[in-house]
Amino acid sequence: DIATHPIDQMINQNKDFTIALWCRFKDDIFCPWIMGLEKLHEFNAWINTLHPKIKFTMNFAEDSSEGIEYLDTRVYIKDSFIHTTLYTKPSDTHAYLNPNSCHPKHVCTNIPQGVAKRIKRICSDESEYKKHKLSHTEHFVDRGYHREFICTEFDKCDNLDRLDLIGDPEISFNIEKEGKARRIPLVLDFHPSYAGATRAVNKHKHLLDLDDTLKD
Repeated sequence: DIATHPIDQMINQNKDFTIALWCRFKDDIFCPWIMGLEKLHEFNAWINTLHPKIKFTMNFAEDSSEGIEYLDTRVYIKDSFIHTTLYTKPSDTHAYLNPNSCHPKHVCTNIPQGVAKRIKRICSDESEYKKHKLSHTEHFVDRGYHREFICTEFDKCDNLDRLDLIGDPEISFNIEKEGKARRIPLVLDFHPSYAGATRAVNKHKHLLDLDDTLKD
């Protein structure tokens, strides 16, 4: 980010190209282009002169209905509207945590729900959501999860409002302002035999109040 931030600034300040949107996450950039194919190649050649050690490659789609991939999302145009759907690389094996793994039970049970919400959040078209819902159900079944459980977790997302899942970035700031995030977690390696650790901490945590610093 330190190296690429000055490049971001030069790109946004250049008046020879109309940059409608410049979104960068690490070394991946999404930029809807409105100036034609010839100007796009000219732009790519120019940004490759901005830093001697950093080179840019580009993928683009001349047919907007085919879309373009950015991270885990494919962006495309349908009926003159911008839509998004889930994208996974061909090399993705969907190797989700095996439900028989030695992890806390809630870890394995929460993974399908998190995946379901992610699909719902990314897919702007209901038909795309249903398609990926079915395919990911099979991925989980292949990993050893019970089909009935996966279907139940995915069905919970059907009636959720997609905009609610996208979330409000102000929420995290409000929590910090209210002081609710002021805590030091006790992190231990997990093992089934550690079940008594929680009971021991809860039993003796009143001792922390004896110290003026720790009780705050």
